[in-house]
Amino acid sequence: MGLYFYEAGSHPRQGLVVYDRAYSATSLLAPGDVDWERVLKECHHFHTTGITAAISAECRALMLEGLEEARRAGVSTSFDINYRSQLWGREEARRGLEPALELAEHLILSDVDCRVILSVEGADEEELARRVGKRYGCRSVALTMLRDITVDRARFQALFWDGKRTRRGRDFQLNYVGWVGGRDAFAAGYIYGILRDDLSLGLRMGSAMCALKCTMPGDMLHCSPHELAELLGGSRERPPVKR
Repeated sequence: MGLYFYEAGSHPRQGLVVYDRAYSATSLLAPGDVDWERVLKECHHFHTTGITAAISAECRALMLEGLEEARRAGVSTSFDINYRSQLWGREEARRGLEPALELAEHLILSDVDCRVILSVEGADEEELARRVGKRYGCRSVALTMLRDITVDRARFQALFWDGKRTRRGRDFQLNYVGWVGGRDAFAAGYIYGILRDDLSLGLRMGSAMCALKCTMPGDMLHCSPHELAELLGGSRERPPVKR
């Protein structure tokens, strides 16, 4: 089993993640270990991330094999860069991730990933998304933007580019209980929109799910459809306790 340990931060000290994934079962997987025909038989969407790519060279090759087989099977694909500096360096990450970026139909990344890992610059975030999408031939690019206020407070917003237009989502001010897993929650919501051929819905869902995740400890979002609907459709000013 692959493990990681999280040490929560408090201003002015950053939080810290320590990974213990070397020689885990997943890190030892290699091309040919997965029966993709069986796995993809009833699959509607294939998603993977840069963390999988960083675990080992063999695991990265298997991930690329999965993306290739998904495309061959007509299954839509998405990839979240999810750069982790504790797992590999910037240049190694860029070289390791670019083949996946060229295979994925939908990309999810941050504005920092664009500039630091992909060396893409732009006058604003909309231009960053357009340049990334055109470089890698994507159907869509979802760009997340996190602006720290302190170590436990930030502003979060996301946008997407679909080859024709860009659209920004709601701007959330977050008081962190647990940021870890926030981008994963966003990705889940965005994929929900991909599956329904509605990227605007995916942007709304992903942004709200990220905001909700940041109110919870741990690395997973736990919420009901009703809670999500309340945040999506309700007032921005709500009492602190629902009674």
